[in-house]
Amino acid sequence: MGETIEVTAADGHSSGTFLAGSPAAERALILCHDAGGLNHHIRRQANRLAAFGFYVAVPALFDGAEHGREPGWRLEQTSAAAAIPGQPPLASLATGIRAAMALLGRERIGIIGFGWGATACWHAAALTPGLRAGVAFYGTGIADARQERPLCPMQLHFGAWDRLIPMADVDAIRHAQPDVAIEIYPTAGHLFACDESEAFNMEATESARDNMLAFLQRHL
Repeated sequence: MGETIEVTAADGHSSGTFLAGSPAAERALILCHDAGGLNHHIRRQANRLAAFGFYVAVPALFDGAEHGREPGWRLEQTSAAAAIPGQPPLASLATGIRAAMALLGRERIGIIGFGWGATACWHAAALTPGLRAGVAFYGTGIADARQERPLCPMQLHFGAWDRLIPMADVDAIRHAQPDVAIEIYPTAGHLFACDESEAFNMEATESARDNMLAFLQRHL
């Protein structure tokens, strides 16, 4: 289900982009993949979002460093996930997101990210005019970038038992960004929404899904 195509950005850089859902859908999402790259898990996530009526584009944000990179989601379990060799600079990230927006070709576009992609989502929301809403799941770098000002409404999801994101970091984000919606799941840890992880938490995932869909319904 879905297809991967090559997309050329305004700077001439070409990268893979996975598309899922109906091009006729009124609402669209850009999905920022996690540290595992554009892998089978992220393609499954895209197809799940498409089932809720979104047209979904997943740009391969690591292609600038290594075309077709697909190292696997398990990198996300280490502290090294925050410093993946060759990860794109912010300017390149924004260019990739704008290329995905142009490909989707509509006004009602949101952005969502998991893990590394959640931090990418946060940066993109601050750098890219035209996005209508952003949703980020357990972004390890958001606390360090909490002074960035999102240009669209944002919803952040964290597990109370996340060993990579202490609640002190979440409180710092809340203090710096009082208008950002923050959802905490009391029994969940890092990667709680990844059903290929030992940390997968069905109850938290279902609650987060409902919160996410209600948020996107309001803003897209």
